[in-house]
Amino acid sequence: MSITQRDWGGWKVLDHQPDKNFKIKQLIIEPGKSLSNQRHFKRSETWIILEGVVKMETRWKNLDDIIHLHPRSLPYEIKKKVWHKASNPGTSTAYVLEIQRGSECIEEDIERSDRTLEEGKEYSMNDPIWDKRWTSC
Repeated sequence: MSITQRDWGGWKVLDHQPDKNFKIKQLIIEPGKSLSNQRHFKRSETWIILEGVVKMETRWKNLDDIIHLHPRSLPYEIKKKVWHKASNPGTSTAYVLEIQRGSECIEEDIERSDRTLEEGKEYSMNDPIWDKRWTSC
């Protein structure tokens, strides 16, 4: 199994069974690096952190979430059409088991955005403006 190199690290396919609608990949994310902001239309993903730390930013219908995943975390589910961006904020390489499930688990099922989740958001509970709106009532 060869590793497909990317500027953020790389990945390799561990198992792919199109007739059973799944693919399993190992992702290697180098410290300080991040994947693109992306979403998929024909598959969902489950991420299991094997080693290191991964910061996962997601957006679904203008609801933003940020979570730090580590080997003791529960598997993290990313549903179809959910924008997500993974990065490694740590000082050591992160290893991730990515399980794809869907009608087509192919690399072409991806939409990328140059906008960061922060640039694209409207208001969330963490915004200072949120407090101003409710405290002025």
